[in-house]
Amino acid sequence: MSKGSRSSLFLLSAAMLFIAISASAQMDCGECDPYNNHCSDPCLRCVIFNYDSGCGGYTETACGALNGGLHDNCLADNCEPDWSETSRVTQGTYGVTSPTGCLHHSVQWVTLTDANQCNLSSDYWTQHSCDDVVDGAKTSRTAAMATTRTGSRTRCTPATTPAVAAVSPARGKERPMT
Repeated sequence: MSKGSRSSLFLLSAAMLFIAISASAQMDCGECDPYNNHCSDPCLRCVIFNYDSGCGGYTETACGALNGGLHDNCLADNCEPDWSETSRVTQGTYGVTSPTGCLHHSVQWVTLTDANQCNLSSDYWTQHSCDDVVDGAKTSRTAAMATTRTGSRTRCTPATTPAVAAVSPARGKERPMT
């Protein structure tokens, strides 16, 4: 092989490696997130699916494009969301015991709202999540919680929240109260 052929082969190999690295640096369009990705964010869409090895060929598009992952359910370019908590509602409570005391949890439904309304679809101006908050505890020195014993079950009850879960004191496992 001549010296010119070797350098051409080297340049071709380097170019193919560069293309492969730049293609792998982009995300799949299925990973586009309406709360975090802008419409112009690039993504790769599979155009040839091979059952044995997955995708056999990609085309580059954008998250907000018709063939992208979000199809206009994306953040407007040059707009950054300003999320703030607008609601927190307790959905339920439960207790967990151990030989040295108990913990009381409140499970809360949290709503966040984007003050800038960046997403092109109003369906994505709010987002919700569940938050498990420890809001009370009792140890042998703490009197903030009252522990009552009923048979083999212990109920860990804070003064402000009567609905809790029944817990086996021997195992310390949670179980919804019936």
